[in-house]
Amino acid sequence: MWSANELKWVDNPAIKGAQQAVLWGDPAKGAYGALKKVPGGTVLPMHSHTNLTRVVMVAGTISFNFEGSPAKDMGPQSYTSIPGGAPHTATCKAGADCVYFAK
Repeated sequence: MWSANELKWVDNPAIKGAQQAVLWGDPAKGAYGALKKVPGGTVLPMHSHTNLTRVVMVAGTISFNFEGSPAKDMGPQSYTSIPGGAPHTATCKAGADCVYFAK
């Protein structure tokens, strides 16, 4: 159990300027869960994940755009499930950092 001030934020090597606080598991070895923090205005180009990824927004707003579908804004308390191999983009809206839990 951690309170917010006990989290260990480190640079997220996959996203320039982003950080993550791993809550369980090891990103280098397989399954894990982490809080991720992305600067406002960050655009993640089209990409996909190997496995199913579940996302719960904590702060800020991310616009997800799945290939072939219109973009959808996800604010705090929103949830999405991203199937493995599903191409998508994500944009953290300018004005506030985005914080989300990903598993």
